[in-house]
Amino acid sequence: MAAFKSILFDLDGTLIDSLKDIALSANQVLTELGFPEHPIEAYKKFVGDGAGTLMLRILPQAVENPSLQATFLQKWKQAYGEQWQKHTCPYDGVRDLLEKLKGDRYLLGVLSNKPHEFTTACVRVLFPGFTFDTVWGLTEDRAKKPDPSAALEMVAAWGCSPKEVLYVGDTDTDMLTAVKAGFYGLGVTWGFRSAEELMQHGARETIDRPEQVYWLLDERSKEGD
Repeated sequence: MAAFKSILFDLDGTLIDSLKDIALSANQVLTELGFPEHPIEAYKKFVGDGAGTLMLRILPQAVENPSLQATFLQKWKQAYGEQWQKHTCPYDGVRDLLEKLKGDRYLLGVLSNKPHEFTTACVRVLFPGFTFDTVWGLTEDRAKKPDPSAALEMVAAWGCSPKEVLYVGDTDTDMLTAVKAGFYGLGVTWGFRSAEELMQHGARETIDRPEQVYWLLDERSKEGD
């Protein structure tokens, strides 16, 4: 069994705890437009599939007005851009994990359905002095997860085959991406979904603490000796 050479991470719910700022920004716009707010915990089910889909899930189902949806998205981006740093922070143990992985020369990437400008800003501000090999958020010309094309393009540029990639994420979307790309999908339970949901959508296994990523890599490396 070959050892992993690269690790691809989701961002929100995996590396950073960003739920409160996402939710507060969305609730601010809901109030402004005259709609009821959602509990912050409800956003755990809303996020994961891009900002456009997030807006559709947030708005009442009876609202099928493309113009209003576009306005909501624009206002949310403005509100989120102004306040995303208020509560968002890396999960405990994530920075130590990344430093250890970088020291052992793993190729490290971030692939998120979050808009690219916010993805890169979060990584730059929350992980100062740390350099990922690639950081991609969602753009107009990049298919969003669970479409595996962006993930496969990223690791191909690294010179890695799918079987050499560990994919770490916290949602069903992440695990489906791993399955479609042929990666080893590792679900994390400190994010937005349960272990049961992650396993149902293709996770090979789940973990409860960031340091367990390294334990898995160490075991896989020994198996490949």
